[in-house]
Amino acid sequence: MDYQQVYEQWLASDELTSEDKRRLASLSEDEKKEMFYCPLQFGTAGMRGVLDPGTNRMNVFTVKRATQGLADYIGASRAYVLFCNTSLKRDCRRYDHRIAQPQDLQRIQSVWRRRSADVARIDG
Repeated sequence: MDYQQVYEQWLASDELTSEDKRRLASLSEDEKKEMFYCPLQFGTAGMRGVLDPGTNRMNVFTVKRATQGLADYIGASRAYVLFCNTSLKRDCRRYDHRIAQPQDLQRIQSVWRRRSADVARIDG
C-alpha cells in the first residue's frame, strides 16, 4: 500500500479526533508522504518521533501498534529472558496521557505473567 492509500485510510478513520482530521486535511503532498510513507521505527532508545497523526509519527496508534508487537513477540517466543531487567515507562513531558494508555502496559504485563508461569512450570 502506498502512502496515499494509508493517508486516506487514516483520514476516513472514526478513531481520529476532529482536530487530527483537520490537520490531515490541511497537509501538503510532501507532508503526507513524510507522515505516511513508512511505520515509525523502534530504535535502541525506544520510539521517538514528531507528535502528529500518521504512521511515521508518534501518536496513540503507533504506540499501540508497537505495544501489541512487543506483546506478540514475548508471547510467541522465549524472548522474555531479554526483558527481565527492562522497564516499560511513560514519557511525562508532553501528551503522555494521550499516548501511553494504562491498558497498553497491562497488555504487556498480562503476556509477561503468562510467560513467567510457563517458565516456572518448565524450570520447576
